[in-house]
Amino acid sequence: MLIEIDTLELMELWAELNEAYHGINGFGSDTAEIYAYRFQTKYNALESNMNQIQKDNSKKLLELLRLFCSRYDCDCEVDGIKLLNLTEFDFNWRVQVKIIKKEKELK
Repeated sequence: MLIEIDTLELMELWAELNEAYHGINGFGSDTAEIYAYRFQTKYNALESNMNQIQKDNSKKLLELLRLFCSRYDCDCEVDGIKLLNLTEFDFNWRVQVKIIKKEKELK
């Protein structure tokens, strides 16, 4: 899986998701606020079709969230919609991503 995004931006997004996982995100403890412009690249910034840019940005965010959730064994919601129910969405400004820890069974 290759997410075409600036490396530093990717690291900062991952850190914000990590903070939300641990309940210490500055925006809303278990929720991170993610802005669409952070997924821009020099290549899609030249794209004149805004619908295509929004579609590309939503795919990038969903790939990032799926990777994060698989690594941390958690779930998430994007603007109140479970990640499992999203294939694409209108990502033209910002979204709120809530990280939901899975309950661990005590043995």
